[in-house]
Amino acid sequence: MSAAPPSSLIFGRYAVLRRLAVGGMGEIFLARQVGVSGFERPVILKSLLPDLLEHEGSVEMFLDEARVAAHLNHPNVVSLYEVGAWQGTFYIAMEYIEGENLGRLARAAQRAGTTLPHRVCAQLIRDAALGLDHAHHARDSQGASLELVHRDISPQNIMVRLDGVTKVVDFGVAKATIRASRTRTGVLKGKLRYMSPEQVRNEPVAGSSDQFALGVVLWELCTRRPFIDTDNPAEAMRRIALAAVPRPSQFVEGLSPLLEQIILRMLHRVPSQRFARCADVARALQAFLDEVPEAEGEGVSAVVTRLVGESVLARLRDVATGETVLPQGREPSSVSCPRCGQSTSATSRFCPACGSALTPPSGAPAPGLASLPALREPPVHLSDDAPDAPTSKAPAARSGGDGKAPTARSGGDDAAHEPPTDPTMEVPAPLAAA
Repeated sequence: MSAAPPSSLIFGRYAVLRRLAVGGMGEIFLARQVGVSGFERPVILKSLLPDLLEHEGSVEMFLDEARVAAHLNHPNVVSLYEVGAWQGTFYIAMEYIEGENLGRLARAAQRAGTTLPHRVCAQLIRDAALGLDHAHHARDSQGASLELVHRDISPQNIMVRLDGVTKVVDFGVAKATIRASRTRTGVLKGKLRYMSPEQVRNEPVAGSSDQFALGVVLWELCTRRPFIDTDNPAEAMRRIALAAVPRPSQFVEGLSPLLEQIILRMLHRVPSQRFARCADVARALQAFLDEVPEAEGEGVSAVVTRLVGESVLARLRDVATGETVLPQGREPSSVSCPRCGQSTSATSRFCPACGSALTPPSGAPAPGLASLPALREPPVHLSDDAPDAPTSKAPAARSGGDGKAPTARSGGDDAAHEPPTDPTMEVPAPLAAA
């Protein structure tokens, strides 16, 4: 892996290789972090779209993900490296996960004409439950509970590495006491297909709501079919809120009664009837795993490597050999924030220290990460690839005939991680009042 010239580095640390994906609020870039004595490692950079830099609410929402992730430190949660600003663009540097998300893993199994063993499904969800339990009980620097709820658990936001380690990613719409931005009344955050009954009714949500979503993911992994199979958003919400949960054994043979019992408890319509916390989900799944011997060659790492190993390693080779993208634009002059005195680029729209709006000099350019070209392949426009949830701006994704259900946010198959977006939908009045 060749070192990048200092002039090509953002803040002297990151060599940006290419743009991976584009979403409603931000973009994702593949990059190399470089340091002294040849230190290098792949990273993921998330950046806010330039057009949104003038909207303080969008900036706060983007930075909220970093505020939340800064308090999380668990092997089953994606790691945050830093948050910063460069030439007027805010960015978040995060762990590069050498693996795939569960949605692409399941599709890879389908293309290969095989299925994910139920034991593997249970292991994946057990580890995700441990990561979520850590998040649900995270505390701030003063020891106060963050009351954190992910609100967007789905196959796209659970990734598994080639070595079998599972990680929960994307806390971009998480609810937490330290968030600066607030969700408007009557607006839902997350992917409709994985919302809990209390979430679609716009009631207060807790960790049990994430547990329900995790149960939907496990239900779908085991049955290989969508939990909600209608393309009508109102009907989907009605089913989530009111319809009985179908037993997964109706759709798949050989499902362990114990595993089915765990799934149905996670999917109980009444939050208090679910497991008390996600750690209890993990313990229950471990009890199932203890009863089912692992077949040779059917461990998580072996299955994941067999299904997606080639594509993951090809992406990693791209990190090692990819050309460094040189930032465009002149070096801006510095200005001081009128509120806190922080010195920052004249092209910055907001102070990186306190978030106050800045007024750039007339005609000053504002280049940023978004000005970088994509290399080797065009970026994936996430909003064009079956958006996960119906919003006032986009139609619902199709479901039923093609096996897809309405969702609020989704990345294309070529995207490594989904960028932070703002998946929202209005609550139908009759359902909200139900």
